[in-house]
Amino acid sequence: MSNRPKFTAAILAFFLIICFTFSWLFSHVFSENARFENFAESIFEKEVSGNALNLHYSLAYPEKQGISRTRATLGTIHPNNEKASAQCQEYVKKLKKFSQSKLSTSNRLTLDLLLLYYHTEASLGDNYLLEEPLSPSLGIQAQLPVLLAEYSFYTNQDITDYLNLLCSTKEYFQSILAFEQTKSDAGFFMCDETLERIQDQCRAFIQNPDSNYMLEIFSQKLKAYGKLSEKDQEQLNLTHKQILKEKVLPAYQTLIEGLEQLRGTGKNTGGLVNFSGGKEYYQYLLKSQVGIYIPVEKLEKRLTQQLSTDSQEISELLKQHPQLLTLLNEKMDLPDMEPTRVMELLEKNIQQDFPSTASVDFEIRSVHKSMEEFLSPAFYLTPPMDTGAPNVIYINHGRQISNLELFTTKASPVIFTRPFISDDKVHPISGISSITADTWKAGPLMWKVTRMIMQQIICLPAPYPHRKLLPARDFPG
Repeated sequence: MSNRPKFTAAILAFFLIICFTFSWLFSHVFSENARFENFAESIFEKEVSGNALNLHYSLAYPEKQGISRTRATLGTIHPNNEKASAQCQEYVKKLKKFSQSKLSTSNRLTLDLLLLYYHTEASLGDNYLLEEPLSPSLGIQAQLPVLLAEYSFYTNQDITDYLNLLCSTKEYFQSILAFEQTKSDAGFFMCDETLERIQDQCRAFIQNPDSNYMLEIFSQKLKAYGKLSEKDQEQLNLTHKQILKEKVLPAYQTLIEGLEQLRGTGKNTGGLVNFSGGKEYYQYLLKSQVGIYIPVEKLEKRLTQQLSTDSQEISELLKQHPQLLTLLNEKMDLPDMEPTRVMELLEKNIQQDFPSTASVDFEIRSVHKSMEEFLSPAFYLTPPMDTGAPNVIYINHGRQISNLELFTTKASPVIFTRPFISDDKVHPISGISSITADTWKAGPLMWKVTRMIMQQIICLPAPYPHRKLLPARDFPG
């Protein structure tokens, strides 16, 4: 009789364990939320692993996220869009199988976002050849040196990956030339004026091999890394210089010469509307880059109404303050301010439209003189999502623009340096039209997906050829 209570307790404990196990499996493995989260995580892993540059700018320590590194390359641009389109359509098909009614609020938002994004990318279709990886200021030929120069070293493997990326420049540029040849054959190549500006950018970058700014920056980064002996640093600097002179700079020369072979094949100087499929491609850009899904006619009407409203407001201001016209003719400008002061003002004033958050550290750097003529007045490089640092804003002192223009140019990076904190999770502000304020309360999965898509929209490091910063991979993301 004395053993029965013990036996009963053991049976109860066994059943409790069984119930707990089934409950855990249902919530973490078999539930709709669990299945969706696993699928979304797999998409994220595949997207950020598309090439080493994209992975590095997304995650400083990918191994901690269960993502292994392969040999670092810049990837290649493919001359057709069949694989990319098929991948997007496959994602849409799989995403539609999830039941929204069974998903949490944040997962429903993530599902809507992914469906909208991949449906939009699939709509590119046969207009793929209107994409352009090379362009003045924002083309990969101008952005790649900056991205490589800002390639942070967190571990010894990062240094190895960086050197391997340099070694893959030739293959990457060769794939771009093959893509440009396909564009030329289809009648979509750039005009000679644009071609000349791109070639000038390349010439400026390679004109002084022994004093290229990447040499100095690499040496500074090795020293700041602080984990290598002086002898090791010296050897790495020599290796870096050799790779730069034998791999990178010749790749730029090859790009110059390859593009020259296509000179004169670009006949259109009148914009997208004069290309076959140009109007459809413009609508795709409105959706994918700006997040506008309304018809162009309605957009034109809105713009006209806004211009009319602005004109009326200006007229009223001139009636009340006629001296404004005199000040305008005198080219009145904002007073000179240090970049850090501008950022402080913007960081304070942004709180009128966005919730206040914890302070964000940032660093302001200057564009190297050799690239001043070709890069934007100011631009921002995002930090990896698992570190949140460094936040680097580049100022181009070579561009002759007013203080007012420079002030408003800096305003855009400030918005996107502001992380939103909710339940100790960091989330980005997004310009994507489908994301609501609820996004700020979503979990880390929503943050990952949002960041992944934001890469394609707001000049974040991105891997697809027509995007503004990074190289291509097999499918859009």
